[in-house]
Amino acid sequence: MRRLLHDEQLARVVLAGFLHDLPHQLTLIRQGLDRHDADALRIQAHTLRGASATVSAYRLQEIASAMEHTLSAGDLDGCAVLYGDARDAFDDFRMAVRDGGWV
Repeated sequence: MRRLLHDEQLARVVLAGFLHDLPHQLTLIRQGLDRHDADALRIQAHTLRGASATVSAYRLQEIASAMEHTLSAGDLDGCAVLYGDARDAFDDFRMAVRDGGWV
């Protein structure tokens, strides 16, 4: 909330956009894994990390960062495991946001 200058309306808009866009980002990661496309995966992991940081989805941000490091080491299998963790973290974040009445 501090990042948004305590503007609740703006926070709601940003959170709604994140919740709407993230399933597509996760789909792109899944597609990159299916194609064994490390370059595309690195880009998506970086995008995921930034988007997660913007809305303070810290667990998801940490997982995306771990994906970037794993991909830098050429470990696509490790990235696949982290992808599952990212899906779970997103589900948890989405529930917390909804339970908190933000969207």
